Amino acid sequence: MSKPRLTPRERVRAEVSAEILDAAHRQLADGGATHISLRAVARELGMASSAVHRYFATRDDVITALLLREYTSLADALTAAEAAVPRVDHRGRIEALFLAERRWALDHPRSWGLLFGEPVPGYAAPEATTDPATRFFQLLAAVSRDAPAPAGPPSEVFDLPPQALLVAAAIAPGVPGWRLAVAMAAGAWMFGSISAELWGHLGPHDDLETLYRAGVQHWVSLLLG
Repeated sequence: MSKPRLTPRERVRAEVSAEILDAAHRQLADGGATHISLRAVARELGMASSAVHRYFATRDDVITALLLREYTSLADALTAAEAAVPRVDHRGRIEALFLAERRWALDHPRSWGLLFGEPVPGYAAPEATTDPATRFFQLLAAVSRDAPAPAGPPSEVFDLPPQALLVAAAIAPGVPGWRLAVAMAAGAWMFGSISAELWGHLGPHDDLETLYRAGVQHWVSLLLG
C-alpha cells in the first residue's frame, strides 16, 4: 500500500525539520548532545530562533528526534544484514548482526556517541525509542527461537539479576533464561568493544576487525550451545 502524498506545506516542514536535525547532528562533534543549541542551529541555518522553535519546541525535542532517526538507521541496517543470510544459517545470522552493528558504528561515529555515549543530564528518552533501540536483541531473539535447542546450557553461564531478566524476557519472549543471560553479556561486550575501538582505547592493533570477529565467534558459540 503506497504512502499518502504529502502536501506542499508538509513537504516543506519535513525538509526544514531534516535540515535542523542535520545541523544539530553536526554539533555532536563539538562535545556530544549537551552541546546542541537551538540558537546555534538557527544561526547556522540563517533562521530566527523563533522559527526553529516552530519545528522543535525545546532542545530535548531535537535530541528525541535525533535519537529516533539514528536508532532507526541502525535498526534498518541490522534488519537488512540479518535478512540477507539464509534462515537455516543460524550462526551466519547472528554473526551478521554483530558485524553490522560495528560497521554502522564505524560509518556513523557521531551517531554512535549519541546513542551509546554519555547520557545527557536531565534528559530521559521517550518510550518511542524502545523498539528501534532494542532491534539487535529482538533479531537475536528471533534467531535463538529458530535455532535447534541444545542439550543444555553451556558451561559458561551468566546469572542475571531478577530485574534484568524481566527486562530481557520482555524484549525477547520465549527465549530460555540462560540464552537471555548470554545475550545480555554478549551485548555488553559488543557495545563496550565497539566504543573502545571508536574512541581509540584498544591500542595500536593493525587489524581490529580480526580482534572483533574473534570475540563474535566466542559469543556465537555460547549462544547456540
